Amino acid sequence: MTKRQRQALQALERRLNYQFKNFDLLQEAMSHSSLEGAKNNERLEFLGDGVLNLVVAEYLIAHFPHVQEGKLSRMRAQLVCKEALAKVAAAYSISDALILGPSEARGGSQQRKSIMADAVEAIIGAVFQESGYEVAKEAILRWFGSLLADLSLDLAAKDPKTRLQEYCQRHKYALPSYCLIEEQQKDGDTYFSVKAEVEELNLESFGDGSSRKKAEQKAAQSLLDQICD
Repeated sequence: MTKRQRQALQALERRLNYQFKNFDLLQEAMSHSSLEGAKNNERLEFLGDGVLNLVVAEYLIAHFPHVQEGKLSRMRAQLVCKEALAKVAAAYSISDALILGPSEARGGSQQRKSIMADAVEAIIGAVFQESGYEVAKEAILRWFGSLLADLSLDLAAKDPKTRLQEYCQRHKYALPSYCLIEEQQKDGDTYFSVKAEVEELNLESFGDGSSRKKAEQKAAQSLLDQICD
């Protein structure tokens, strides 16, 4: 590790208001997989993803006792998707401390939402591994405070097609397209298969159901899952 990298990691500790007892864990959490010959953050990211989902689920159960499971799941998705994680990363300038391989660094990859989001999960995994669940939970609730405050019940109540359309409008993408792929009879019932696509993101998904509307909703939800993955 260079002196500059160490200083960047120490500055990140101050912004996060968490000092690692094992500094190597923070270095690992900030090390992208493009970095050859060193531990990368993929395993810590995997661990942090699980911890984050548990903390958010616990928070929602405690603060929204009358909300049903389906809406709780959509609310959680607002908080753990790549877009939300990238906002947390930006708030704490996590990109300043990322350790990338030469090719990724030259390409400015430290600003990519997916890389920043993965780093947030890796930091969570590192805190959990070092200090346990309660400390990690406290840190997550602090780091995600503004997102928790802005959590929208109205957004969670909207159906997948509406949420996908609003996402595209917010980012100035063309509206999603839906194409009927197949309509077939099964045991006297009609089933529909639909493809949904967001061209600018180069993403597509498929859904099926007993009506075209249901198939489109499933396909839209699948696209949202990809966007938030």
